Amino acid sequence: MLDLLLPGAAVVLAFALRSPARASSAADEPVDVAEWGFAFTGEAEGSTPVYAPALNGRGQGPVEVPAGGWAMLEWRRPRDVRRVVLRGDALPSPGSVRLEYWYRIWPDGGGGGWQRLDDPYNGQWVTAHCDISAEEGALTLQLRPLTTDENPAVERTGFEFRRTYRVRVVFDQPVSLSSVQVFTDAVWREAELDLEWKPSAQERPGWNGTVEARSAHLLEVLTPGREGADATVRVRYAFAPDRLSEDRGHVVFRTAGWDSFSVFVDDVVREGGVYVRDIDAFVSDSSRGLRFSRWQRPADAWEGTVMDLVARMPEQSLERVMSVMPAKPPREAHLGVPNLRQEFTILASGDVELLENSLRSPGRDRDRRPWSVRSLRYSLSTLEKPDFTEECGRSAERHLEEGWLPVIHTEWENEGLKFHREAFAAPLLEPIGHNEDARRGDEPIVLLEKLTVTNPTEETRTAWFWTELSLKRPMTVTPDGLLRLEAPSEGEAPSGLTPIRGRIDTRGRGELTIVPDCVPGVPGSPDPELENSDAPRQAVLYRVELGPGESHSIQQTMTYIELLDDAELNALMRQDYNARHGEVVSYWKERTSRGMQLEVPDRVLNDLYRANLWHVLITTDRDPDTGLYQHGAATVRYANFANETCMVAQSLEMRGEYQEAIRLLEPFIVCQGKKPLPGNFKSQEGLLYAAHPDPENDPYTAQGYNMHHGWALWKLAEHYFYTLDREYLERVASALVAACDWITRERQGTMIPEPDGSRPVEWGLAPPGDLEDVEEYLYWYATNAYYHVGMVAAGRALKEIGHPEADRILRDAEDYRRDILESVRESIAGAPVVQLKDGTWIPYVPPRTRVLTHRKEGWIREGLYPALHLLDGELVDPAHRVVEWMLQDLEDNIFLSKESGYAVQDERAAFFDFGGMNLQPCLCPNAMAHLRRDEVPHFIRVFYNTFWASFYTDTVCFAEWVPHFGRGGGPLYKTPDECKFVQFIRNALVYEECDELRIGMGVPRQWMQDGREARLERGGTFFGTISVLIRSRVAEGRIEASLDLPSRNPAASAVLRLRHPDGLPMKSVTVNGQDHSAFDAARELITLPVTSGKLEVVAFF
Repeated sequence: MLDLLLPGAAVVLAFALRSPARASSAADEPVDVAEWGFAFTGEAEGSTPVYAPALNGRGQGPVEVPAGGWAMLEWRRPRDVRRVVLRGDALPSPGSVRLEYWYRIWPDGGGGGWQRLDDPYNGQWVTAHCDISAEEGALTLQLRPLTTDENPAVERTGFEFRRTYRVRVVFDQPVSLSSVQVFTDAVWREAELDLEWKPSAQERPGWNGTVEARSAHLLEVLTPGREGADATVRVRYAFAPDRLSEDRGHVVFRTAGWDSFSVFVDDVVREGGVYVRDIDAFVSDSSRGLRFSRWQRPADAWEGTVMDLVARMPEQSLERVMSVMPAKPPREAHLGVPNLRQEFTILASGDVELLENSLRSPGRDRDRRPWSVRSLRYSLSTLEKPDFTEECGRSAERHLEEGWLPVIHTEWENEGLKFHREAFAAPLLEPIGHNEDARRGDEPIVLLEKLTVTNPTEETRTAWFWTELSLKRPMTVTPDGLLRLEAPSEGEAPSGLTPIRGRIDTRGRGELTIVPDCVPGVPGSPDPELENSDAPRQAVLYRVELGPGESHSIQQTMTYIELLDDAELNALMRQDYNARHGEVVSYWKERTSRGMQLEVPDRVLNDLYRANLWHVLITTDRDPDTGLYQHGAATVRYANFANETCMVAQSLEMRGEYQEAIRLLEPFIVCQGKKPLPGNFKSQEGLLYAAHPDPENDPYTAQGYNMHHGWALWKLAEHYFYTLDREYLERVASALVAACDWITRERQGTMIPEPDGSRPVEWGLAPPGDLEDVEEYLYWYATNAYYHVGMVAAGRALKEIGHPEADRILRDAEDYRRDILESVRESIAGAPVVQLKDGTWIPYVPPRTRVLTHRKEGWIREGLYPALHLLDGELVDPAHRVVEWMLQDLEDNIFLSKESGYAVQDERAAFFDFGGMNLQPCLCPNAMAHLRRDEVPHFIRVFYNTFWASFYTDTVCFAEWVPHFGRGGGPLYKTPDECKFVQFIRNALVYEECDELRIGMGVPRQWMQDGREARLERGGTFFGTISVLIRSRVAEGRIEASLDLPSRNPAASAVLRLRHPDGLPMKSVTVNGQDHSAFDAARELITLPVTSGKLEVVAFF
């Protein structure tokens, strides 16, 4: 495979006895890293580079460069350059040269998930400050410490190297060069390695491969090797003290299939021996005379990997993880109406906030909200001397009505009185369920609140309700409780519109007034100008006398818009909390009953499942201008991220909410090709990314994750498989073809040989570009995975309707698959193996090309979007060895690590309850990877750990990400993440694997305790609608399942798993009352005799 070598790699065939080597270098002599790059020259600034291999020892010299010209070295990975040496017979004077390096962000890239990386495609040349010295035949340019004088853009200084992808020397005089040398902090060392191939096999095969050196020179290769080794390799390698150095020398042992691997030479020297467990290869330091038969694992090795240990432990449960992992403190929640853009935000204290960014685009509602501050907050205090700080002087508890409905209850006590506040949202002018599909999207909504105060004491008490607004304008209160502004917050009131702040209905009791000079009991205010002040300010006061044991309720009503016309004002005055409460609750119960019903023994999961639907529906805004349904990645603040919108749509498809699903996907069809993605792309024709048809005035389209296109293509095609809607597919067919052709066309740009004629590792991949929030242009396997699965899904769907382009698209997808897998194979071979907790090693599967090792580039690249997405991309099957390697590495090295995970201090104690997830846990495919691999305990651990880490108990929603256990981050409601977890619940009960229907595969054992049930009704699948009811009767020795299997287009096969809570094996099975022998007791798996219709299955234990 010589055409796949990196520049400067040396290769020796396995049967060669010896190989010639470069001239010997003394130990610890500085390494010239120029030979591992490519050399070019140019005649002037901006001229096309000319390949000049002689400059770095890969061709014959000398090389002539004219005055004004330059000589350049570039690498495919950045190097820490300290010194450059020019050699030749006609060198310029020191004053006539300057050294430049390619700069984008280093050294200010930061750390963590959002650290910024350099790339070869974005940046500029910066002139380095150097000390230049001349001696016969050589000119040395030694870099000085980095200063802002050299580069005013940098913040961190003092570095004696420059991390860069390329350097160039610019000449003011003509020059004749024999070489350009570049030095880092790497030095030469020598070692001799022994390879034992398949040492644990009873009958060991001979090794028939090749050896390559990277950042190293092969000095000698013997096969067979010395003293029983299959190969002995003597190597001179670059040694660098930094684990993350790109200079570290490594040796590749290449053989057929997926067995090629590499080792850092210094790892082998340090450890004495490295056992690559899944390949069954042992590489040792020859000087130690160590063989696999005598190898002992390191003293600090665990008794197994994390995955090994999880498999030996009792299954994770919700109760266990709740007792160990801290709950998160309350945060804001939102209330709204399906398809309408306005929302009300309820803070942890119960206070109400109207957020400016609730409206993402122009519309009549924005025109009627004449304020542009971040928010308008209604701060309520129930103390006699009010407290308008964020907590408002109370410790409040919140819950949703019946555990999931969008009616928020907040309760607290102040000064001996008990307060209960409840709130919900509704359309102002009509019932919530009327004319839903006819709405423009900018119709006004109203928040209705009931505030009840109870006097539990035996004496008469005064209840105080103070309200301060963060945005103050002169205001009066009318006799009927209308809070009327004398003028709008900004500007003048248009004719026929009245500026208001809401209405308070006191029910005929107490006193409601405006207090112009309220003095708070403690400094603080929702008004930024009074944030730490106790100065007098305007406030609304309602107070009422309550006798012993007496309760009283008032109603507070407010609109998101400020300027109301007469009809809206009259509607506001007519609002009745109790009547509308019944209307809204009935609507949401009916609305959630339409699609898939799901109920499991963990009630909080049922509550989340139901609440997630209303989260999705109120987060979806209908754009009043285009009529398109726009789903922001959170209820407020975030724009329309296509990949995450697709996650929501996928969840809706599973619910059987097919119309809602396609509404979310429709903007990408309508706006196809309107906007380019950031990256080295040449076109945008056919691109699925933009969410708004006007690219110059686009309030919806989010930043350009390159994977957006693949996700949109995938889910647009899959909508057909859920619905078999031929009319739909015929309507969008040309768009799907154009989207596939965009991928095929763009990847031609990477099918270009390296300057030396070798095939680059990124051959045939999509061009480099943004992965996700991180924005450097590099070659990401996750991006390519979603492009590939999108093409496959589109090709299969089009083939079902006989589209003439279907076969070609499927052939293009197959070509793409081969190129991706070839690239992955080569990346694995070139990235040295990594160590697991048990002391063994596995091949490293990097998230992108040109990566040497892990725990380097942060959790987004390594934990959120690792190459494990190849599984979702239908590039590898679940049982593939690379999936095992990736899962093992994530668990042992990434999820718990300080570099790319949670920085867990005591990993041995915490791995079970705090592992299994990255910092945005719902979006990594590891949970489903475990389920599809039939690793049920691992799936359940990830399932429950993810749930509890993400879940807010009081408002029944998920955090976007979890920067620390017990603390969430990002805006709410983060519907894509919730929807991914909802899919986990569904998939535990039902999922599709190719043409097979799998039922009950991930059901936790605790769900099957006696008397418990797990139920899924009217769920959407690729085969039609399914219903499942699993009932435990283990006290009577059986578990029962009632199945209604899809009949629309039945699966080719179907299996059912029934798990005994104590792990007891099945003894017998009946199907519809008849004995059934097709079951595997060890796997707890029943092969169903038919794949459609109703079945009653009973497993006896």
